[in-house]
Amino acid sequence: MTRTKSQKNRIKLNNILTAVIFAVFIFAFLVASLVIQDRDFSDMENRNLASFPKFSQEAVMEGDFTKGFETYVQDQFPARDRLMSMQTGLQRAVGKKDNGMVYFGEDGYLFSIEKLDMKQLQKNVGYINRIAEKMPQGVLCQLLVVPTASNILKDKLPSYAVTPDEDAALDQVRLDTKLAYKDLRDTMKQFATKEIYYRTDHHWTTLGAMYAYDAWRGDEKRIRDFQVTEVSDQFYGTNYSKAALSGIEPDHIYRYDNPVDPDVHTMDIYEANGILSKQFAGVYDDSYLQVKDKYSYFLSGNNPVTIIRGSSSPEVAGKRILVVKDSFAHCFIPFMLEDYEEIIAVDLRYYRADLTKMAEENGITEVLFLYNILNLAQDKNLIFAAK
Repeated sequence: MTRTKSQKNRIKLNNILTAVIFAVFIFAFLVASLVIQDRDFSDMENRNLASFPKFSQEAVMEGDFTKGFETYVQDQFPARDRLMSMQTGLQRAVGKKDNGMVYFGEDGYLFSIEKLDMKQLQKNVGYINRIAEKMPQGVLCQLLVVPTASNILKDKLPSYAVTPDEDAALDQVRLDTKLAYKDLRDTMKQFATKEIYYRTDHHWTTLGAMYAYDAWRGDEKRIRDFQVTEVSDQFYGTNYSKAALSGIEPDHIYRYDNPVDPDVHTMDIYEANGILSKQFAGVYDDSYLQVKDKYSYFLSGNNPVTIIRGSSSPEVAGKRILVVKDSFAHCFIPFMLEDYEEIIAVDLRYYRADLTKMAEENGITEVLFLYNILNLAQDKNLIFAAK
């Protein structure tokens, strides 16, 4: 079909306008970049932001510079957080129940949209079995896998939400593991009407961790008169960062102290090279209450090796546990203080440990592998500890 002169002129004008708008956009970004200093870290997304890529002829030829520049523009775009929030708000306004990263659930719950790698999960359970087999004789090895909020609070998900078959994954873990195993699903469902998961974060709450701890210990009916303290009423977690949605109510963070156990516990944190980096009286780091990543108040966040001196009660003398874990263990471990003389927590993402040697040198009597099911299904570090 032959275009008329008028149509050709209209197309040409549209192309010119598009080019002008794009040029203005680039110019505005460059001006803003000169005025506004680049950010190293996003509190909203709780991650490091890209810096301007290093320019070289080789980087340009291989396309690395272009990729780096695209990431830089995305991360350093002026008012990025506000624009993300506006975009999510518009999606909610037209009735959307997700933004591609999180589902907008009932009662203010935000659920991360995740995938579950069954092949990697089976490999990792095999690696854990292998690690357990190498432990000194007499050491009790246990596995505790935490279900997600999406699995336990299904009634709060949008009706069309597509989630991984987590039940099938947990059933497979139960079949494949050679370790002592406690399935937490029944316990968490029993207390699902309580605030056992954060609304804006993917972790369980301290209350959820307490119920899980008692179930793991086989003492679900234990009644303890904890001193419960609210340490923050302004916690916006990882799912909030993905949602970037204004008007969401913050979560509250609580700590549970056992007044019957007055011991002053100590916590030493070591770098991967074995150098002592931080020391605490207790298992909490108040400095994190002043920043967005408030969940790191527990155990001072993710660290290679954390050693905690627990109870000095004669009843637990000599009981030492090695916890191989992800961050779900952070508000779980404080409940161990009354039951163990010493707790050593290892995060294999930051420390390539010889776990057998560590157990032998520290007189470990128990080993607990504690992972959220999604983390267990994507971890690529267990293989190194299994060698």
